[in-house]
Amino acid sequence: MFDGADKNTDKKLDFDEFKELKKEAAKQAELQAKRDADPEFALFYAADTNKDDQVSLDEWKVEAKKADPNADDVELEKGFNTADTEDPKGQLNLNEFKVLVANEKKLPKDPE
Repeated sequence: MFDGADKNTDKKLDFDEFKELKKEAAKQAELQAKRDADPEFALFYAADTNKDDQVSLDEWKVEAKKADPNADDVELEKGFNTADTEDPKGQLNLNEFKVLVANEKKLPKDPE
């Protein structure tokens, strides 16, 4: 953590570097609080592996297959495209992602 905060690599934290470190720690604490309070946000954040605040189809497939390794790619894509109603197309924001998750929960599961 220290090395990442020491922008000028002088092995000391000046006041500006300290402020940035504290700001990042507060941001991480806020994200953790959101993940703790909202399971769908936690799932969104886990699926958003490149941290661009959008979930791509590929990111969705990876996360969905963690929950169900036998999930069908065609069905996953169909659900994704149904939820993808806002720009940019091909990416889900948090609201679209919540719709996708809600729709997935409503689908009947195949008997094992």
